[in-house]
Amino acid sequence: ASFLRWRGSVAPKALRWAVPCSCLAALYHYLFELNGMQERLDPLADAEKIAATLFTSVLGFLVVFRAQLAYQRYWEGITLVEQACGVWINGCSNLIAFCSPDPDKQTEVAAFQHLLTRMISLLMSLSMSDLSQLPENRFNILSLDGIDPESIAFIGTVIGKREIVLQWIQRLVVDNHR
Repeated sequence: ASFLRWRGSVAPKALRWAVPCSCLAALYHYLFELNGMQERLDPLADAEKIAATLFTSVLGFLVVFRAQLAYQRYWEGITLVEQACGVWINGCSNLIAFCSPDPDKQTEVAAFQHLLTRMISLLMSLSMSDLSQLPENRFNILSLDGIDPESIAFIGTVIGKREIVLQWIQRLVVDNHR
C-alpha cells in the first residue's frame, strides 16, 4: 500500500529521534526500577511526575497542533487543484459551446474540438505529474493525435511543460477563431 512507503514519509526522520529516546527510556527503567534506585530518589518523585506531566502536555499540544496544520494544508492544496481543473474544464467547455454551428464548417469544428480536448487532457496530466510524488507519475491522456511528434518530443525536454501546452491551446484558439 502507498502509506507504507518510505519515500516522502516522515517516519525516517521521526525514527532518528524515537529510537535513541526509547533506548534511553529503557535504560532509565532498568537502572532505576529494577536495580532498587527508586527508594533513594523518592523525595524527587513528585517533582519528576510534575515535570513528566508538563512535558507530556506540551508535547501533546505541539503534536496535535502540527497534525491539524498539516491536515489543513493538505485540504487547501486539494481544493486548489480541484479549482484549477474546474477552471480548465469550464474554459474548454465554453470554447466547445461557442463553436460555429455552420454545417459547412463541421469538419473543421470537430477537428478543433478534438484537438482542444486532447490538449486540455495533456495539460491536466502534466499538472498532476508535477504535483505527484509517485515514482511512475504518468497520468492518462486522451490521445496525442493531432499534435506533431516534434512538438511531443520538445515537450519532453523543457522545464515549463504546462506553460508550453497552455500557449499551444491559446494559439489553437486564435488560429481557429474565424
